[in-house]
Amino acid sequence: VGITEVYYKVIRPNYDTYTGKVAIVVNAADISKKEVAGLKESYVYTGKAITPEVTVDGLTEGQEYEVAYSDNVNVGSAKVTLAGKGNYTGKIEKTFRITPAELTGVKVTGYEGSYDGKSHTITVEGLPEDAEITYATEKDGKYTSDKPERTNVGTTEVYYKVSKANYKTLEGAVRIII
Repeated sequence: VGITEVYYKVIRPNYDTYTGKVAIVVNAADISKKEVAGLKESYVYTGKAITPEVTVDGLTEGQEYEVAYSDNVNVGSAKVTLAGKGNYTGKIEKTFRITPAELTGVKVTGYEGSYDGKSHTITVEGLPEDAEITYATEKDGKYTSDKPERTNVGTTEVYYKVSKANYKTLEGAVRIII
């Protein structure tokens, strides 16, 4: 990329001698029309920056183009930008989605026992930090943070939802049987 001046001199017997110069201009090549490889449509949330290894056909990263990412940590739309460098100009912007991860490690257990006059409820173990759990006694009922209890003989169906940012909501049901 740049301008090079070439000086010339034309000599031929019995003719005038000609001299001069010409400029040879080499412009940077535009990468915006090139194909990008290595980018999937979506990636599952990991809690860390998602940086797919993308390449531009026929070019070398770091020498001929640079890669930058934005909005690539949390669930939603993320962007990768490939910008020309050195003998290349222009840029390519591509988007990809970050989808919610499965919420694992949560164990919700019901209660089953004989009448003893005491109040009993369900047990929740492995609830991740910053996760929220809500309960209802009807599947389509109103969910609240109050854990249902039962004292008298009978059965209470307890529906629960565990939610946390960047994770799929975990739903289930257990019973309190006295």
